[in-house]
Formats: sequence, structure tokens, C-alpha cells
Amino acid sequence: MERRQFLAASIATSAVAAASGAAAEAQPGGLREFYVLRLANLGAREAIRQDAGLAEGLNTWMGTLTHRGVAESQHRPWTAAASVIG
Repeated sequence: MERRQFLAASIATSAVAAASGAAAEAQPGGLREFYVLRLANLGAREAIRQDAGLAEGLNTWMGTLTHRGVAESQHRPWTAAASVIG
């Protein structure tokens, strides 16, 4: 799997989990596939700009923590995804 495909699948998995819980992971052709296709068609930056579910599932962007829960669990600062995606 290419790095770009892996990144898209990772973001999509996080977004699906954030948006609808683990049950969506088990649905073939469901939300996970939808998000992977959005990422592939639009590119990560534009897909995240357009979709709040993807933005909620984003943990880091270019080395910056963008998920509040992850940052707080590690006692580290974070920046909202919208601020770093541009």
C-alpha cells in the first residue's frame, strides 16, 4: 500500500470511529469506503476542509496535534484542525 493510500485509510478510519462508533467499521462499503473515496478524490486537505467528520478524526497534521483528547491525554498543546489545515 502506498503511503498516500495508507494515510487516506488511516484518516478515514479515525473519522468513522469519531463520527459513528466502531460499528461502522464492520459495514462493507459503508462510511469507511465513503471517506476513503472522498480523500482520494479531493485530497486530504480539501476533504478535511469540507467534512467535519474527517476533521474530528484528525489526530495530527504536519506534526501538530489537532485532536484535543489526544493532546490532553499526553499533556501537550493542541491546535484545532481548521487552524492548521488552512
